[in-house]
Amino acid sequence: MQEQCPACYAARVYCRKCKTAHCQCSWNRHQVELNPDFRKNPKTQRFCVRCQKDLNPTAQTVAVTVNWDTWMVRLGGNELLGVDCAKKIGLRQ
Repeated sequence: MQEQCPACYAARVYCRKCKTAHCQCSWNRHQVELNPDFRKNPKTQRFCVRCQKDLNPTAQTVAVTVNWDTWMVRLGGNELLGVDCAKKIGLRQ
């Protein structure tokens, strides 16, 4: 049986990065380190903020907010993060 959040009644998802269970309402407060891996300069305006790889317009992405002073990332915002990079830093499973 999955644990449910008393606030939003959603099932909680276990986060490997911080080792706690998060629900849908607490993901907005959840922050992880970006751990950048800049390899090349992007050629288009649609690129991953972690690896700067150009993203296909049909590719799945995660919208994030990045605090550039601390390199902390949280869900929701106007920056794009590729799904593979989101998995590497622990925002997706």
